[in-house]
Amino acid sequence: MESKGVVIDIKEKGINVNEIKIRLYKETACAHCDSCSHETKFAREYTLTSDRQVKLGDTITLEVSGHTIIKSSLILYAFPVILLFFGYYVGAQLLKFSENQSIAMSFIFLIVSFLFIFIYDRVFQKKNENDDIKIIAIERQ
Repeated sequence: MESKGVVIDIKEKGINVNEIKIRLYKETACAHCDSCSHETKFAREYTLTSDRQVKLGDTITLEVSGHTIIKSSLILYAFPVILLFFGYYVGAQLLKFSENQSIAMSFIFLIVSFLFIFIYDRVFQKKNENDDIKIIAIERQ
């Protein structure tokens, strides 16, 4: 998946390594239209570390690998549903709970899955973020 954005800030982080702050364009059909105000064209800001030389105002094209998107989608969407059913199974079959207690157990497992996703995003994913996102093109201004 590719996304485009504009460089809004550059901070030196080391020798030939910069922390680049990018304001990403919206991915909708009207993102590059001039009918709306300039601020509504942008979706959010993103910061990444790169050794590529960029200047303020450059338009950058970022690429996220398909593997990363599929892995993230499975963790975000499939994992909670799997734990929801697994929680019901644990309550009903292994612990021999009643129907209502098994349903409550499934929601407890669902909440645990959300906590896991939150911790995964904050701790593990932030460390690997720069490996998953690559600058593939720079358009000079």
